Amino acid sequence: MKVHLTLFAAAQELAGAKTIELDFEQEQINLHELRSALTEKFPAMSALAPHLLFAAGTDYLPPESIITDGDQLVCFPPVSGG
Repeated sequence: MKVHLTLFAAAQELAGAKTIELDFEQEQINLHELRSALTEKFPAMSALAPHLLFAAGTDYLPPESIITDGDQLVCFPPVSGG
């Protein structure tokens, strides 16, 4: 299966790309597996990966989310503002 990610902020800088595609042998994965795949492909993201947020459309994905083939997600570090 393929998962398409659009990266923002530090995630984009560390990966060196705005969009990436990750391939998985399973038919579905969870966010933990997605984070592991990101750090495997982009070791520079290992310190940031536990803190990354993921969203599909306008909805944040909770930690127990299941990701399936063709999902298009966005990925970004936590943000704060005032």
